[in-house]
This record gives sequence, structure tokens and C-alpha cells, in this order.
Amino acid sequence: MLSFNLTYMWYAIVILTAALLAIFIYLLIRKLVEARTNHIIESYMNDQQMNMFTYLSEGEFSRQLIPDTTIRFISLEKLLQHYARSLGGEAVKSRITDYAEKFFKDPYTRTLKQRSWSKRMNVLYHIDDFQMTSMEDVLVQLCDHHRLSKAEQLQIYRILASFGNMNLFSYLSKSNPNIPDLTYREILVRFLTVIWRLEGIVQVIMRKRSWGEMKRKGVSSK
Repeated sequence: MLSFNLTYMWYAIVILTAALLAIFIYLLIRKLVEARTNHIIESYMNDQQMNMFTYLSEGEFSRQLIPDTTIRFISLEKLLQHYARSLGGEAVKSRITDYAEKFFKDPYTRTLKQRSWSKRMNVLYHIDDFQMTSMEDVLVQLCDHHRLSKAEQLQIYRILASFGNMNLFSYLSKSNPNIPDLTYREILVRFLTVIWRLEGIVQVIMRKRSWGEMKRKGVSSK
């Protein structure tokens, strides 16, 4: 009986050791693959840094900026995010948005329908960074027809505020008690900034129109 118990214990130890060794090997291989992938991504980012900068600053597009593989997609997405957070100017921002809407819109739309919460949140952050106004309808549909986490809701509200979307107030009125005051103020400031900018543009247009009419009247009176 004792011999049987020792044999059983020995087999259990061997099986447990083998299982732990298999897990260790799996994690080691996974870490090596991730390190290799990250190295390739960083390398491609470094290679395309000048091409991306030239496109954003001068509008000269290189075919190397087409994200036709997973590695290139991740690399160029990271590179575009870096420039979106570090460069200014309306022309640069416009090209960032144009690039993202051309190459990222469809993949982002698919990702927002996936179950992975972290992937959905990352896409929402990218939409905000790139100011992808073409995603506005998709975000509204998410608010209307999908059960969202609180973090997703607030991030979508921030984005819609930046787009000046009037549906925002309906969503805020339903969620108001659950929104922290600081976040609520941030959302409103984003929305008001858009409105003030539009009012400024309208005023400039009206002044130009008035000046043009005055010039035409002056010429006709002569």
C-alpha cells in the first residue's frame, strides 16, 4: 500500500513538473515572439518616420505609408498617434484625419463590434486623437443600440463633444448623475470650443461678405 502511494505521488510530481515546464516554455516563447514583433514594429516606425513627417507637413505621400500588413498597420498607427499628439497646425491636423479615415476607418469599425473591451477602448482613443469625424455615425449607433461600459460611454461623449454633435445633450441628460463633475466640465468645454470656433468662422465669412458688398456698391456708385 505504501509502495502504491509513493508510486502515485511520484507520477503526480512528474506530471505537475511537466505541466509547469510546458507553461514556462510557452510563456518564454510568447515573450520572445512579442519582443521580436515589437522590435520589427519599432524598426518600421523608425524607417517611416521621415515619410510620415513629410506627408503631414508637406502633403507628399509615399506608398510605404500604406498599412497593407498587420505589422505596418500597428507601426503606422503608433507613428500617426505620436505626430497627432506632438504636431500642430490646421493643415497637419487635416492630413492626420484624412490618413486615418482612409486607412483606419474600416478596421476600427470592425474592432468596435468585437468583444475585447481593451481593443474597443484603444480604438476610441485613436478616433479621438485623429479626430475621425467619419466615425461619428458609428459612435452614435453605439450609444443608441449597444450596452457600453462607463469608460466607453464617457470616451464617446468626449469625442462627440469634439465633433459638436447635438445628440450629446440627450446622452448627457440620461447619464448625468453617473458622470463625475470634472469629466462633465471637460465634455462641455470640448463642445463649446467647437461652437465658438464655428461662430468665429461664420463671423469672418459675414465680414468678408459685407466688405465685398460694400466694394461692389462703391464701384457701382462711381
